[in-house]
Formats: sequence, structure tokens, C-alpha cells
Amino acid sequence: MAPSIFSLKPQASTNNIVSANSSPDNKIQDETYKNYGIRICGKVTASLNVLNPFLLSVYNGEKQRQISDKELQEQRKNQLSNELIQKNGQISLEKTKNEAISSKIQNLQNDIESLSSELLEAKNQNGQINKMARVKLWIGCIILAILTVYLFIFYSSTFYSAFFKNFLESYLSGDKTGVGKAMFDPQALPNALHNGLGELVFIICAPIIFMGLGYCLHYFMTSKSFTRFLKAGSILLITVMFDCILAYLIGKNLYDIDVLMTIDDMPSFSPSLAFVDINFWAVIFCGFIVYLIWGIVFDMTLTAYEDLRSNKYEIGQIKHRIDELKKDIIEENQKLNETNLVIDKLNAEKAALEQSLSQNVFFDLHIIKLALSDFFAGWMTMMNTLSTTNKNQETATNIYNDTVNQLFN
Repeated sequence: MAPSIFSLKPQASTNNIVSANSSPDNKIQDETYKNYGIRICGKVTASLNVLNPFLLSVYNGEKQRQISDKELQEQRKNQLSNELIQKNGQISLEKTKNEAISSKIQNLQNDIESLSSELLEAKNQNGQINKMARVKLWIGCIILAILTVYLFIFYSSTFYSAFFKNFLESYLSGDKTGVGKAMFDPQALPNALHNGLGELVFIICAPIIFMGLGYCLHYFMTSKSFTRFLKAGSILLITVMFDCILAYLIGKNLYDIDVLMTIDDMPSFSPSLAFVDINFWAVIFCGFIVYLIWGIVFDMTLTAYEDLRSNKYEIGQIKHRIDELKKDIIEENQKLNETNLVIDKLNAEKAALEQSLSQNVFFDLHIIKLALSDFFAGWMTMMNTLSTTNKNQETATNIYNDTVNQLFN
């Protein structure tokens, strides 16, 4: 395992080598490795046969220089000890994370077991009377009955007022019909019967049309297709347009009475006037808003009836919660695997540091690589000066690369 870099000045590390031997083939004190490479290459006239031995000599010489430096050795030992302390701290931190994730996974598994028990109990109770659904059903039926009576009176009255009632005749007879009486006329059915059976049937069928639209709205929303939103929107649009027509006709009849009873010039009733007419909006809100409430209550009532002897909804909710918890467990297991990989990596680095400390001899391979690089740079400088061929220079580069790979890999 190659020790990591420790704090030495690269220039100083490659400039000097402790050697009492100053023979022509050895590095001279205070001579840089680059100059050493230039000198040796010139001496052997760029002979490729001696390049590898001199590279090995530089490697061993620089390595021995570091080993002989007691101050450097002590510095390196202290650095490795500090790195080992840091690694132990990192490992402890990751183990704490690991334990927290494992605890969370265990809690999620406990929640799944609890929900599984609830699911089994819900399945066992399936087919029994659902008390909560029964309460919802009774409340829904009572509200639905009241709203149905309201809508029957409202739409039968508004249809009669919009299509058949003679507002002028009623006014002249002393019956000043306002918007309230137009929407809730107690004489709508008797007057319609007096005018003929067809008119009565039309008035009676009007509320049923709107309730049928409400039933269609419920049916479309129970389907699973995406088109259910388009169909439901179409139903609501048709209903509100129907209410707008009724409101417009009633508002026009009331406005025409006001025109006849005043001496001032008044414009003809138009959609723009209807938009600012309070009577127009009163009819829409008293009809359409209550119709929406009726549709919602109708849907809730049918849902309660479906759940009366079935825990299907409750079972579905429990299954959904279990699925969500299982997804959370998968995510937490991924985090756990990641922390385990980090811990394994840190343990490997810790083992390498401990092995380095146990050797009691420390050297920095980065500085040795730098020394070899400087020596070879000097060698190549001299090869260019001697005008060696490109092939020889390429061969020298290959020898250098092969030697470095063998020494450090």
C-alpha cells in the first residue's frame, strides 16, 4: 500500500539526495534530478540500455533519502496517526447513521405487521354490518330526501314560470309575482293541471331531468377512465346552461313587467342586462348550487350503501398504506447499502494506515515519482540536444513508462 503524500516541499525533495559518494555515475549533492538526468544522458550518449538501471537508482536513492530523514519519518508517523484517528471518527459516524437507518427499517416493518393484523381483521369482518356506513347512509338519505323535495319544488316552479306563466295577467289581478314566487310557486302544479295534462307532465318531468343528470354525474365519476372528467364536466356545463336559460326567461318576464309599469324609457332585456340583474343570479344560485350539493350527497349516500356490508374501502386504504411503507423500506435499504459501502471503504483505508504504521518506515511515493519525472525530463532534454531520432526518443518514453508502472503498480 503506497503511503499518502506528506508535507514536503517538492523542489527540496527533488533537489537533494544524501550521499557521500560523488562518483561521476552518482547524483552529486545539491544537484537537481533534472540536471542529473541531463548529465548522465550526455555521459552515456543517450544509450537506451542504461536508462532503466538509472531510473531504478533514482527510485532507490530517493526512497533511502526519505528513510534516512528522522524528522521526516517522525512527521510522517504523526500524520498517519492523525489520519487513523480521523478514519475511526468517520467510521463511528457512519455506523451511527447505519444504526439509525436500521432502527427506522425495523419501525417500518413493525408498522407493516400492525397493518397486516388490521387488514386480516377487516377481511374477517367483511360482510358484517358496517355501523359507520349505516350512520352515513341514514344521514345521507334524510338530507337527500329534503334536497329532493326542494329541487322538485324549485324546478317545477321555475319551469312553469319560465315557459307557461302569464306574469302580466298575474300582476293585473293583484298578484305581484317576484323572483321568490317565480322560483317557489305553490300554484305551479294546479295551474299546469288546469292548463292541460301535457303541461303538468312537462312540469313534473323537469325536476327528474336534473336529478337524472346528477345520477349520470355519479355514474361517470365511479369509472376509472380518464374520460370521466370530460363527461362529468359536460354534465355540469349542461346543467348550468339549463339554469341560465331558466334564470334568463324569469328575469326577462319580471323586467318586462317593470317596463310596462314605468313611464321612463327602458332598454329591452338582453344578456348584458341579465348579467347585472340580481334576479338572474338568484335563480342560478338557488338552483345550480343546491343541485351540486344534491349530487354530492347522492354520491356519498350510494357509497355508504356500497360499504354497508363491505369493508372494501377500509381494506383498500390499509393495502395502500402497506404498499407505501414497503416503498419506504426499499428506500431505506438502499441508504443502508450505501452506508455499508462507505464503512467497508473506510475500514479498508484504516487497515492500510495501520499496516503503514506497523512498518515503522515511511516514504512518500509522490515525491519519488516527481524525482523520476525530473530525471527523465533531463534525459529527454539531452536526447534532443544530441539530435537522437524520434524512434529512440519514443523507445526511451516507453522504457520510462514501463519502469514507472512496474515500480508503483
